[in-house]
Amino acid sequence: MPSCRRKKSGQAIYLPDSSLPHVAAPKGTFNLTPREREIALSSMTCSSIAEMAEQLHVTEITVKKHLGRIYEKAGVKGKTELIKKLMSL
Repeated sequence: MPSCRRKKSGQAIYLPDSSLPHVAAPKGTFNLTPREREIALSSMTCSSIAEMAEQLHVTEITVKKHLGRIYEKAGVKGKTELIKKLMSL
């Protein structure tokens, strides 16, 4: 599944999985499910929930619910804290 990034023009571009950060969410991190790991990785490259939902072929509500569980398991309050915590692994 490709990752997405946003150009300065605001247009989303999709990159191959190899462009995802390799340091993020190793197996067993925070006891995340495989889907939660996928969403956590996506949060590092997508700038919005809408982009994440489009990339993962799910609804925005589904992404929000997953993110809520991820934040709880990781002990963070939001995306910025999650990314900082994942990058420090």
